[in-house]
Amino acid sequence: MKKNSPPIEKYIFKTKRDKSGCLVWTGYVSNSGYGSFMINGKNVMVHRWAFENFIAPIKPQNDICHKCDNRLCVEPSHLFQGTRLDNMKDCVRKNRHAHGETTYSKLTEQDVLEIKYLSKNGWGSRIMSAFYPVSERHIRSILQGKRWRHLNAA
Repeated sequence: MKKNSPPIEKYIFKTKRDKSGCLVWTGYVSNSGYGSFMINGKNVMVHRWAFENFIAPIKPQNDICHKCDNRLCVEPSHLFQGTRLDNMKDCVRKNRHAHGETTYSKLTEQDVLEIKYLSKNGWGSRIMSAFYPVSERHIRSILQGKRWRHLNAA
């Protein structure tokens, strides 16, 4: 495939159908876990491109949500448009919201309790970030009560 191929060719060439019915993006994946590609020198999220090109224009400030909850899915029939609030409500309804351990959590509740315990015993966030798969900033936000608020210190 040529670098300057039309977006539809990139879309077709870089997708495959999985057994669940999702059309999965096999190209570049951003840090957020969504597929993206370049169009006229601009990085474009593939699920948004697919919705806009096969379903309807996207209203300003709206999200494109996945019925299948698969971030790599670019199947137009699996996508729907909604506000950020709609997206968050869908997330909570499907029990995917970030409250405690989730599929996307890098830490377990036990890890967080250990972090709080170690902090009370003189460990700094910099040292703890070397032992846990999160940044120093993330550990500080746990210790400040901004994340994992539902857990009490051990």
